[in-house]
Amino acid sequence: MKIVIVSLLIWSLSLATALGNDNKWNTGHLIMPDGRQIDGQLNYNWKAEVLQIKLPDGTLRAYSAGRISSFTFFDDEQNMLRRFSTIAFADSGDKQRFAFMEECTTGKLSVYRRLRQSHGFINIGRLSMFGSDREMINDYDNFVYMVLNDGQVTDLDRFGIDLWPQMQEEFGKPLVDYIKTRQLDVSSTVTKLLLINQYNYLKIRSEEQTVAGTEETTSTPEYVEPMEAAPAINDGRQY
Repeated sequence: MKIVIVSLLIWSLSLATALGNDNKWNTGHLIMPDGRQIDGQLNYNWKAEVLQIKLPDGTLRAYSAGRISSFTFFDDEQNMLRRFSTIAFADSGDKQRFAFMEECTTGKLSVYRRLRQSHGFINIGRLSMFGSDREMINDYDNFVYMVLNDGQVTDLDRFGIDLWPQMQEEFGKPLVDYIKTRQLDVSSTVTKLLLINQYNYLKIRSEEQTVAGTEETTSTPEYVEPMEAAPAINDGRQY
């Protein structure tokens, strides 16, 4: 019995330490559903999916997904601006539920992510899964990714089936060269994100050239690599 009590005490102290280390505040703002902007110090708990904001007068408020539209803050640890939006999903019962998702890239293909198993049981061996832990955020495979394409939502795991054929059809040669030049592993999450970002860049450049009346674009037929010559994107899944 004493062993059990001691174990629970150690677990509680470790958990308290983890949550205490999550007390990291960054300057930012949130946007309410009616469009109002509220400025303050923000703290986002990735595991609990709860945003806290500390107002200039010291007032502390907490918000879950669905109660606000979006929030943005500058991450001092990562030296980058982080943007989150509330995304609506339909569950198995066709009921609408909401989740905070971080913006990874925007354009023709916009990518958002959220922590995997965000409401799972606490793993005492991985307390770093709380808060803005540097190790957690830098591991791309800790997240699930959703790609928005003309209103359609696609899981990044289906990149090779639902996204790559479209991307290759429009910018086959530039994207293949991008892979070869950088010797990218086309099965990795990072590579898929890089390819989507590069596709968005090529799309914007092509549209700018069209508006300017330029006939030379990266998507002209003579630059498209034959389908069989392009590297296969293998997600390691059976469809």
